Amino acid sequence: MKILSRLASISKSLKTVCNYYIFLAFFALFTQQISAQNADSSEIVHSCTQYLINAEDAYSKGQIEKVSEMLSPCLEKGFSKDEKKRALRLITLCHLYYNQDTAAAVSMLHMLRNFPEYKIDSSLDPAEFVALYKTFRTRPLFIIGVKGGLSFVNLYRITNYNDLNSGTYKGSYRLDKPSCIGLSVETPFYEKFSLVYEFYYKNFQYSFHNMPLSYATIDMKETDASLDVPVMAQYSFLKKDIIPYINAGFSVSYLLSSKANFTRNDKELDQARGPFVYETDLTSQRKRFNCAMTFGAGVRVKNIISNGYLSLDVRYSRYFLNQINPDTRASDPKITYDFLYTDNALKIENFSILLGFKIPIYVPKQKRNVRLKPAH
Repeated sequence: MKILSRLASISKSLKTVCNYYIFLAFFALFTQQISAQNADSSEIVHSCTQYLINAEDAYSKGQIEKVSEMLSPCLEKGFSKDEKKRALRLITLCHLYYNQDTAAAVSMLHMLRNFPEYKIDSSLDPAEFVALYKTFRTRPLFIIGVKGGLSFVNLYRITNYNDLNSGTYKGSYRLDKPSCIGLSVETPFYEKFSLVYEFYYKNFQYSFHNMPLSYATIDMKETDASLDVPVMAQYSFLKKDIIPYINAGFSVSYLLSSKANFTRNDKELDQARGPFVYETDLTSQRKRFNCAMTFGAGVRVKNIISNGYLSLDVRYSRYFLNQINPDTRASDPKITYDFLYTDNALKIENFSILLGFKIPIYVPKQKRNVRLKPAH
């Protein structure tokens, strides 16, 4: 039995050793294959780079018929990003040389889909290439993104409305900094002009303090939430990667909710009573729709993340309509009689600082009814 046990132990050890060497053999083979693939890939990249250099040299020497054959093996895989752009441009030039307008347009479209932000270089691009380029829609179809920031709100044209001592006690307002976040969409439509339409969720707070009676002080804090939709015309001063702009238009606002917290403190003959607190919904006592004129300026910086824009806006908006609904301002008797409060008429204006990130969406397309002049 001891001999059999000994033999089993030796067999197990041999099996372990065999498995170890088999693993080493497979690992060495795998490593060799990876090294070979990397070497092949490096060789392909080097070859494609040389193919492009040879093709550009052939084109410069007038050997146009050789260019396509040199470039075709590397168009799908092998070129770097910049090399592929040079290759597609060169193929387009070859088609233009032979007056192959349809093939040149297809090649140009292929180039613009891969490199939608290609810009003409008048010192390098021939007139025929420039003419073909101008037959395509090369501006972004949309520029979409998100924006958010702060709005510094101000109340204006406040008309006092108080059933008690209205000529004496007007009260005072204190404003908090509201925030907003939303979606921005820009549609370029003519050279440096574009249409901008945005969708924001906004909220802001303001407080009101008053002493309608000699022994009673009233504090009210209101929080409003709304959806704002600005629509503006924008003019951009195109200067490479840093683009200042100005805009102007109008904005439509829809009030989602208005919440209020009332606090009353009484003090008579050095004896204090309260505070008495009341929380309520004022949405029905506010105008649901409002509209404003809006204008501002900003700057966007390209290529911060990929081909996206980082933008900074400053904007002023002045709302035209009274924020208070006069038909329902005194609809809650508890507010009117227990807290001695009735809404003053008031309007809103704000100054906003917005930070955003936007991405251009390109859909290159040749314009209709265009004809190219013969290259020769």
